[in-house]
Amino acid sequence: MAGVISPRKVIDKEIFNKNERHILEIGCGNGEFLVQLSEARKDYTIWGLDISNFALKKALSRTKNLKNVFLVKSEGKWFLQWITPSFTLDEIYLLFPDPWPGREKRRIVDTYFLELLTSTLKPEGRFFFSTDVEDYFTNVRELFKESNNFNIVDGVNAFYTKYERKWKAAGRKTYSLSVVKKGEFRDSKTYKTFLNYPQKVSLSEDTLLNLTGLELRTKDVFFKIIKTFKSTSGILYKTVFRFRSTGQKQLFLIKNGEIDILPVQAEIYPEPLVEAIKLIFS
Repeated sequence: MAGVISPRKVIDKEIFNKNERHILEIGCGNGEFLVQLSEARKDYTIWGLDISNFALKKALSRTKNLKNVFLVKSEGKWFLQWITPSFTLDEIYLLFPDPWPGREKRRIVDTYFLELLTSTLKPEGRFFFSTDVEDYFTNVRELFKESNNFNIVDGVNAFYTKYERKWKAAGRKTYSLSVVKKGEFRDSKTYKTFLNYPQKVSLSEDTLLNLTGLELRTKDVFFKIIKTFKSTSGILYKTVFRFRSTGQKQLFLIKNGEIDILPVQAEIYPEPLVEAIKLIFS
């Protein structure tokens, strides 16, 4: 493995098809845990996700010589939702995620996250979670307890992480659990990745320059044009796109009647985003 690959390249190179065993760490930080996973699971493909360039740079320095480790700049839900094939992952680790004090609704583990675990973990696949925030642990445990798709195993932590050492040294208690996906359950929803998008634009230039603030809302989708810029390159749009509880910022460039989606983070253009573009620009 060399460098940090984009989610688009994960699909283009069909990396998921090259091995039947896969482990994912969401929020890999400096990569220390990935090294432990690589050593303990030599016949697995190990995925490390993070959205921080600084963290990925550190992780790369630790893992650059590990052939079974791939680093990807991506948000966890986005990777599970649009990039991971169904029933592919053997293990998923989420260790000491941001608890978002005062903004708990932004925590990654929610009912939708459980749906994504259900659709991407193999039967009998495992999810590992650790935190130093008791109410976060309690909430996560209750979510899994209410689900019919998992069996809970408390107090399981397969490896010893940097954050766990840090909190224990400070005298703070940590909380861990593991859940096992029930064997034969199959989620009715499947998530696909769409790399095509409408290229032709039928609107006049005056109309295109006055789309700032335009919003599209449905039950699951939110799309808004934040800013519009005109330059010699064309008309540039800064937008935000959300699907349920995951999303990203996106840039669009229109030049000579054609639209181009510029890669910002995930470089993946899912069906709801494509449909939003059709509604606005076609």
